[in-house]
Amino acid sequence: MSLMPSEAMALARPVIAPREGGPLVIVVDGETGLLVPPRDASALADALAALLGDPARRATMGRAGRARAEAVFDIRHHVAAMEALFEQVLQHPVSTERPGGPEAELPQSSARLAGASVIRPRSDDRRVDGARRRKHIENVPQLKQLYAC
Repeated sequence: MSLMPSEAMALARPVIAPREGGPLVIVVDGETGLLVPPRDASALADALAALLGDPARRATMGRAGRARAEAVFDIRHHVAAMEALFEQVLQHPVSTERPGGPEAELPQSSARLAGASVIRPRSDDRRVDGARRRKHIENVPQLKQLYAC
């Protein structure tokens, strides 16, 4: 995802971006900028003309963009969210048991790690491992929120 829309918003500038990909999450259409159909030069020109001809609207969108950038994209917000996530994960430890139980055969590549605390699952056990991860994500609200995007 491009950082340009969030950087422009942090500088109190309205954003004109295509209505696809990252801008759909970053830009609030009509509030912090304008989203135009992708690969539509005419719509892009119209959006540019609309904002160039209306300084008050540009300023309003710029202020709204700045407020959104500070509320959503500020590094302090992300650090606090990650700290809360780590605290939550530490309160719900993940099982370190190997799929198939302790007697399960170690994959060739992991045989030398037999004494290590982390053993990679065999390729045929990835489905089980993925299900365990999904179950863990569903039990930790912050993880569920992170992966909901």
